[in-house]
Amino acid sequence: MISDTACMFPDTKVRVAGGWVREKLMGREGNNDIDLMVTGQPADEFAKVVAKRLGVGEHMIRENPEKSKHVRTARLAVGNMSLDFAMARMETYSKDSRIPAVREATPEEDSLRRDFTVNSMFWVVPNGPVEDFCGGMEDLKAKVLRSPIAPEKMFMDDPLRVLRAARFAAKLGFRIAPELCRAMGDPDVLSALRVKVSKERIGEEFLKISAGPSPDTAFSILKEPGVFEALLSDVLEGSPVGKLASLDMDQGVPGRHNLSLWGHSLATAATASVMSNRNSEVVAAALFHDFGKAAAGIRVDGDEKSSYIGHELPSADIVRIFLNHVAAGGNGRAERVASLVKLHMRPHFLHSSGAAGLRRFARKASAEGVSWRDVLLLAEADFVSRGDVDNGPNLFSQTRTRMELAEASVPRDRLGRPKPVLDGNEIMEALGILPGPWMAALVGRLAEWQDDDPGISKESAAERLRAEFADVAAGHRR
Repeated sequence: MISDTACMFPDTKVRVAGGWVREKLMGREGNNDIDLMVTGQPADEFAKVVAKRLGVGEHMIRENPEKSKHVRTARLAVGNMSLDFAMARMETYSKDSRIPAVREATPEEDSLRRDFTVNSMFWVVPNGPVEDFCGGMEDLKAKVLRSPIAPEKMFMDDPLRVLRAARFAAKLGFRIAPELCRAMGDPDVLSALRVKVSKERIGEEFLKISAGPSPDTAFSILKEPGVFEALLSDVLEGSPVGKLASLDMDQGVPGRHNLSLWGHSLATAATASVMSNRNSEVVAAALFHDFGKAAAGIRVDGDEKSSYIGHELPSADIVRIFLNHVAAGGNGRAERVASLVKLHMRPHFLHSSGAAGLRRFARKASAEGVSWRDVLLLAEADFVSRGDVDNGPNLFSQTRTRMELAEASVPRDRLGRPKPVLDGNEIMEALGILPGPWMAALVGRLAEWQDDDPGISKESAAERLRAEFADVAAGHRR
């Protein structure tokens, strides 16, 4: 249909651009987001003709959907496909903005404005050929990411590409060209990343990396030229955590950790990604779970090994501060990830706990807004990602089974939530008291009794409350 429509206009030519071409040449199907480059007439006018011929009507078109100030574009939804129409163009960027000034251009000039050579090829509609002005085909075969122009200029034009380079390399299984890697860490590029890119866009890329394939590869790519630590340093500057020691530090625990702090963090993130089916919150927690070891005052060096008692607390603070700083902590995400980090040490000791201890752990996780299953998964990823060491048998599967059994005995309401043996009205009736802040201690104590005995009766619970909280009853009678 698009080809037939183009034939109606002798001077019009349509090319598919970007990711669809790359994926097709790699033998991958199913990419339903298609970018179309139109030459010979305005792209939005061409889109209207296509819509009319498809019988979907112009109301299906969103003109200029990305709200660019300088480009006439259109987006057309057809079934499960999204077609984006734009003209071939050149872009000129100012020093402090990612929004370019544009002018109409040739396809070859358009290919030079794109991020990587493998994304700079065009497929001439309907049946080819492929137009490759930048060597993208060779780079695709070599599985390497390279820029179509000088990498420093490419990154200075749009510094967000620094993060996109890492994400694309991990997604595609490609390596980064050495000159691209050097340019990522260029001081001017890092400065532009701070000035030109919003925190929200940085946060979006971080979450995409965390939810994508091989997040450890992407984070490693960002670490090598100093990008990751520059971002982290910016975030922590002036915070209560302060400056961290080097993430490359040896952990000083021979026989238990044969990896550096950073190496262990990467390995844990990789393991957690696989185990959690790319749960971005679990992966983020895995990456940051031990960063508190690099915080001031945490490391204590002994004669034979170092210790990091309480490191999970500054680790939780670091990831909370980071996610909120890059605007990726909304809808409770920052607190959930921080809670996973804060609790990740507890499952390491659950194998010796009784059923009451297991239920208490599940309740604690729930109170923190997270699933005990995710905490256990993070702890297991931590356990198995310490390098070539023998830390004893992996008891997490056994603990998981025991947790399930302990949880099964807890009474639940119709929504599946743990059901307290006495509700608030029943507590006040049992003690003859008024509502108030003192109720929290009573509710908490009842929960502890239910941890010990899920089958405790209402009568027994009321009797124990009257015995233990007689002072509360005497001070707050109705």
